Amino acid sequence: MKKSRVKFEKPHTRENLLGPREISRILEIPGLNRDKPALFAFKVLLYTGLRVSEFIHMRRSWVDLDAGVITVPSRQRCNCMECRYKGKRYWTPKTQASARTIPIVPEVRGLLKTFFQEHEAVLEVYPSRQYVNNALKRLERLSGVKLFPHALRGTFATMLAEKGFTPFEIKDALGWASIDVAVEYIKLSGSTLKRAFAEKWSRGPP
Repeated sequence: MKKSRVKFEKPHTRENLLGPREISRILEIPGLNRDKPALFAFKVLLYTGLRVSEFIHMRRSWVDLDAGVITVPSRQRCNCMECRYKGKRYWTPKTQASARTIPIVPEVRGLLKTFFQEHEAVLEVYPSRQYVNNALKRLERLSGVKLFPHALRGTFATMLAEKGFTPFEIKDALGWASIDVAVEYIKLSGSTLKRAFAEKWSRGPP
């Protein structure tokens, strides 16, 4: 029986993953610090791996700066436009595995601290995912780098792979139910092969 190939969660994610050069082009946009909504959306999505639905539903209670973690709950009461449209009184993440704890990296610690000193919830600034898309499109126009939320999530997965995280660690950080997609991102990054070359090429002949 022929095995089905593992598919990426969204079309075009694989083709639009960001490398260090693309990330630098965005972060070097003149006046970027004045567009706080765009900067916050870009960096938090890039350095947490949150899905866009998780991002817009994030609340102050999710973020524990002392412990250095973001905790995505299994459900929370919600009255946002998206949940009302779906007739839901509670928001839930995509799968059971999506309820998880994500360590906060230094790149976003200050942003999260400042944001949640001023706001109780991300929905106060981004009432729907379209607001997030619009913020990223502003950066796309100024940088020439294709941007959408799932490409940033995929980029986070490849960054973890390049830093040597295991498939199980990547799966847990991204909230996937199995390691299959994590393995695909590790292959895509070439991290395993690059480490093998770095370790073995300089040894010379046996």
